[in-house]
Amino acid sequence: MTVFDDYLNKHLSEVDKARADFLRLHPSLENVMGRDVISPEVDVLNKSLAYLAAKVEQKIDQSYPDVILKIFDLLAPEFIRPQPSATILNFTPKERVMLSAVTINKGTQVFSSQEGANRNVIFTTTDLIKVPPLSLAEVATERKNHKVKVVLDYDVLEGAVFSLADADMRFFINRQLSQAYSLYYALFNKSVSVCYIINGKKIPATIKDYGSNRFNLKYLDRECSRINLFQEFISFPERFLFFEIIAGGKNITIDKNFYIEIIFDDRNNDVVDIDIDTFILGCVAGINLEKATAIPIKRKPGTSQYPLYIDSYDESYSICDIKRVRSFTVTDGVKKDYQAISLIGDKVGGAYEKVTALADKCNQLKFSLRFPSDDLSDKDEEEIIFTDLEVFHTTAYERMALSSVNKLGDGAPACFNVKNITRISEPLLPDLSGDSLWKLSGCFSGQYFNIETKDGLSKSIQSWKSFIYHGSKYQAIINRFVDSIKSVNRKLSAFPYKDVILNGVDIKIEVNGSKFSDKGEMYLFFNILKEIMFDRVDLGSLYRLLITDVDNMVDMLWTNIK
Repeated sequence: MTVFDDYLNKHLSEVDKARADFLRLHPSLENVMGRDVISPEVDVLNKSLAYLAAKVEQKIDQSYPDVILKIFDLLAPEFIRPQPSATILNFTPKERVMLSAVTINKGTQVFSSQEGANRNVIFTTTDLIKVPPLSLAEVATERKNHKVKVVLDYDVLEGAVFSLADADMRFFINRQLSQAYSLYYALFNKSVSVCYIINGKKIPATIKDYGSNRFNLKYLDRECSRINLFQEFISFPERFLFFEIIAGGKNITIDKNFYIEIIFDDRNNDVVDIDIDTFILGCVAGINLEKATAIPIKRKPGTSQYPLYIDSYDESYSICDIKRVRSFTVTDGVKKDYQAISLIGDKVGGAYEKVTALADKCNQLKFSLRFPSDDLSDKDEEEIIFTDLEVFHTTAYERMALSSVNKLGDGAPACFNVKNITRISEPLLPDLSGDSLWKLSGCFSGQYFNIETKDGLSKSIQSWKSFIYHGSKYQAIINRFVDSIKSVNRKLSAFPYKDVILNGVDIKIEVNGSKFSDKGEMYLFFNILKEIMFDRVDLGSLYRLLITDVDNMVDMLWTNIK
């Protein structure tokens, strides 16, 4: 007996049952369809019907995965077809089309053809950008006497005239993350001279950070059914890799070619070479609306000021050529009562993919700090020990970011806890030495957190003891840590710090006379370290992105902790 015989016998029984039910309603046909007197024609018809039904059911069972995939492809394509969740969009002016600076508004829809698919990916810009009518003709790098001079030679498009006041000279550092961070650090710590050279005249300029608070995704909250996904977008590393070069006189009108000159102090010979694709003008972060909302989105006419296209743009409608510089794919890890860890892995060519590892795969996590002192041996490093709670996992190439999902509600960043702390294996910025990182942070930690797992995360959620860092040798560093906490207090009004108490060599933090405990204290601890290690980041702005009601954040934490 074959597998098909089982399907056939099943449907023959169903047909026989249906025949009996039919005869009860139509007894006059008993002489034609009765069990003992059924005609050959009716018998063949019944068996043919059963045969076809058996074939269909067998085909469905054998092709079940394909059928389900096709259904999901119609209802929720982002679950079965890889799509970039976010991207860096580059708007390049068209020759003889763009004759002045053009404003691309926040929320502009951008279409990208996807390989192997019959539909476009819809990106929307997360910030307003004013694209100047420029093209980069050449980049020259000259090294002499421990200094590096970089000259960016820009051509004004034919017939174009614009003012620096009407354009964004905003650059994206298009390098692999380690090199990009190195250049980012050099721009803000090793540049000794920055100027525009227009008509042979040097105009002093300054380099300004264009960080996380600018790419505000909150405007999409009303459309998004998965707010937590947007919290993850906010922490992708490229948000640190934008900067602006602002001229002293912004009302300067430009109609001819000009130069931008940057001189670095390169005594340690660690400024990497800069080529024509390193600093890119006209870039902005874009979010894949369809993936973020989990429903197909049809473009509404009039939504965008310009119908812009990536890859297969329409020549008659697009004022810019557009390309995806770097994309990110996010896999939703909301599973098992929100116990999930997120990690960003470094991919070839500088692309990143965000993946998740579920909390039931591991039971232990460990990481450590190392102070930048040459006279300290490995034995001088101390440990901070916590018991289990939700845990945040990151690779060596990602900064500490509170972006995963937790039990505190959709509006709040996650609170995490760790179990054991041991020596870290490598710094977050592998191209920078401990001393360089010390200068970068200005106050704490010679290296960044590198979290590695042993068997993974713990399933259980328990309380933990308040953190205490021991080590009398580090009193000067502790003092700097205290100063940094006070600096955080000035920037983050959401946390009403009462005082920071030094008890010998131990540090304890009190808020309104009560010590933070459980998730709340770990939340405070991590965010203080984030502010210290990235002192250019305005965490107050970051919280305003993540939390709807900042004023009630502390009360919300305590309510959920209890």
